[in-house]
Formats: sequence, structure tokens, C-alpha cells
Amino acid sequence: MVSLIHLLDSDVRGATRYSIVRSHAAKALGQLGDPRAIPYLIEMRHDPEDIVRMNVMTALSRLGTTEAGEAVSEGLSDPAALVRVSAASALGRMGAVDAIPLLWNPLDSDPDRYVRISAVESLVILGDESARDRVPEALRAIALRDRRHPRYRKLREVAESGETLTPWVSAWEK
Repeated sequence: MVSLIHLLDSDVRGATRYSIVRSHAAKALGQLGDPRAIPYLIEMRHDPEDIVRMNVMTALSRLGTTEAGEAVSEGLSDPAALVRVSAASALGRMGAVDAIPLLWNPLDSDPDRYVRISAVESLVILGDESARDRVPEALRAIALRDRRHPRYRKLREVAESGETLTPWVSAWEK
């Protein structure tokens, strides 16, 4: 972990040609699960590259502290939809119940349909029962091929049945 942090403090910081390096470093820091990475990841949430900020949101969600939750919440207002999707999903993965009011704003007003579906999914994961009524609307907004994905089929089933929804873990994360 120390070498990843030193790498982020080196010449790769902010340089566009090294964005893939920073992106992978952020992802690796999250997978390592060491809370010493939190200050560096929080600093990286302002990286100029969308893909880096997206991986920072995911990494911080794995570390799940209050400090990380505040930084992830800021990601809901990022200019890049990719980062907002990641932040909305991360809050659900973190179990950030205090973020429920923050997730209603993107669900109600974000122009990107994938941000809205991520927000409603996290609200259901966090136990906001009123969000279940919004699932069909959010699902209709995304592409039909995406609605067929097991993640969204499970979301629909859970919204209809009232069961508990657990965060989705992709094959890449296992």
C-alpha cells in the first residue's frame, strides 16, 4: 500500500497521460481495505479525470468510514454522470443511512437515467420503503437490455416483494 501512496504523490498526480495509473491505484487502495488510504483517496476525489474520480468513489465505499461517506456524498454533485452513478451506488454499498435525504435529490432531478436508477437502488438497499414505488419508473428509463441484467431484475423483484436488497457485487469485484 505504501508504494501505491508514494506513486500517487509522485509525478503521476494530475497528469492526463497517467490517469489510468491513478485509476488503477485508487481501485487497488479500495481493494486492500486499509483505512490509511482514506486521506489520499479523499484528495483524489478532485482528480481532473472522470475515471479516477469514479474509482475513488468505489474505493471509499469499501473503506466505509464516516469521513469516506462525506467525500462520497460530494460525488453526487460531480459534473460527470459516471462519477455520480458511482457515488450513488457507493452510498448504498456503504450502508450510509444518513445519506438517504441526499439520494432523493438525484432520484428526483438528475438528468442522467443511470444516476437515477443507482440512487433508487441505494435507497432500497438502505431501507427507504418509499423508494420502492419509484423503482418501476427508474427501470423504464434505462435501456431494455440493461433492464434484463440480473442486477436490475433483482431490484424489480425486491421492490415488488418487499424483501431486503443487498448491494450488487460484480464479477470484477469478487
